[in-house]
Amino acid sequence: MQSEEIRQVLARFEALARHFEGGECWLARELQHVLGYGRWESFAGVLERARSACAGAGRVVGDHFREVTKMVRVGSGAESTVAEV
Repeated sequence: MQSEEIRQVLARFEALARHFEGGECWLARELQHVLGYGRWESFAGVLERARSACAGAGRVVGDHFREVTKMVRVGSGAESTVAEV
C-alpha cells in the first residue's frame, strides 16, 4: 500500500471513531468496509482471531471488544437485533 492510500484509510478509520466513556471505540460493521471486507461473515472470522490474539497477549478481551446490538427493520416491517460488535 502506498503512503497516500494509507493516509486515506487512516482518515476513514478515524472518521468512524465514536467517543464513549472517556475513550474512543469503533463499530466492527462500519470498520469492515474500510478494511476491505465486503461480507460480514468474512470479517467476523477476523474479529475472532483478534479476540484470540488479545487473550493470548494476556489482556481481558472484554476490555477491548464489546458486543453491542441495534434494532434493524427487516423485509416484513418487523424489527430484529443485529450484532454491531
